[in-house]
Amino acid sequence: MISPQFTNSPTTNSLSLNGKPPRISILFTLRMQENKKGNATIYCRITDHNGRRSVFSTGIPVMPQQWNQSEQYIEGEHASIQNLRLSHVKTQLEALHFQLFSSNLPTSAGRVKDCFLRGANNYTAIPTFLECLRKIVTDQYEKMTGNGIERSTLKSMRALEKKLIMFVQDYYQVKDLALKEVKPAFATDALNYFKGTRRFGHNYCLKILILAKKVLRYAYECEYINRNPLAQFKPTKERPKPIVHLEEHELAKLMEYDFVSEKLSRVRDCFVFGCFTGLSYSDLFNLHPTHFKQDKQGRLSIVIDRQKTGTTSYIPLFPAALKIIDKYRFDLECLEQGKMLPVISNQKYNVFLKEIGAVLGFKQHLTSHVARKTAAMLLLNNGMPIETVSLILGHSSIKMTQTRYAQVKQQKVASDFDKFLTQPNLLTQ
Repeated sequence: MISPQFTNSPTTNSLSLNGKPPRISILFTLRMQENKKGNATIYCRITDHNGRRSVFSTGIPVMPQQWNQSEQYIEGEHASIQNLRLSHVKTQLEALHFQLFSSNLPTSAGRVKDCFLRGANNYTAIPTFLECLRKIVTDQYEKMTGNGIERSTLKSMRALEKKLIMFVQDYYQVKDLALKEVKPAFATDALNYFKGTRRFGHNYCLKILILAKKVLRYAYECEYINRNPLAQFKPTKERPKPIVHLEEHELAKLMEYDFVSEKLSRVRDCFVFGCFTGLSYSDLFNLHPTHFKQDKQGRLSIVIDRQKTGTTSYIPLFPAALKIIDKYRFDLECLEQGKMLPVISNQKYNVFLKEIGAVLGFKQHLTSHVARKTAAMLLLNNGMPIETVSLILGHSSIKMTQTRYAQVKQQKVASDFDKFLTQPNLLTQ
């Protein structure tokens, strides 16, 4: 019977200041969870020179009474093959540790375990930049869709993923990049490429680079690289552009216009409802009778968790919004689909909105999001406190509302100042 003497002392083939690899400890232990046959499983615990541990199952079964913990081997007449397997595991781990050290790669316990479990012929091989990118999008977005991640978010991340792949292959003229080839200049090169060659907006370019930074942070945490080359990259957004919205007289014109087309009329009603509630297209599309609540005073409000942020919006319904709800209360299409409003697909919705804008001669390019902006501007310009507007819009923080609608404050100050000047007081005399 073969009885290899696996000691609990650290092995000597790991990095130190004298040029030798740092010390590493490999210990086999028994997980006392017996299966139906009464067998337990032997686990391997790796401890590196920093005291960090990593554990994994060897998959080797053993009767608990046969395991000799102090001598690190299996007793019994028929245990030779199992002991050889244990010996092979230990030898492979030591060889991997030395290969990582020789290749100037991290030699942590977790890294050694990952290389062992990967089972590749080249144990020092690590994923490429685009492989890490695909894993991030797959694991953190695709697999989480429906469990905290919306399909629209996954769609956006897939689009950003394609842009990063396009940049790597077009700019560097390679199919992929090794992680060690990604330098701090990657951010500047990508920003110049997307803004200059592809003519993307600055803020959209930042979204792509934030994803790239996330990929490299993941690679660093997995110890595929020793540092994140984009760690110092701080994305700075451009100053907010003017908010595209309808003025009050334009909204009134839209509400009063008599469309010949029934489709345009229904789309107009949905858009106007968004102008008085601030609901985004996705929330408008998913609006259900259960979202309507009545308070003690009899006021009807919408209470809905925003699909994008998960934050709750509290939206009192203005008379104009109530009229639209009443209009479609018994609409056959809405009843069949279990909806409150006849909201069509986002693509068709925006096509019809563009047509509506052309019919009415609006300079603004009408989209589903313009309604939400119009609601915010309408509320703020008529004196509603920004804290209340933030709750109605369902922003995750009031800071977001303040940032996006800072220009409204300036307009409000100018308007209030003009009104103030018309009143007789000490300052105006």
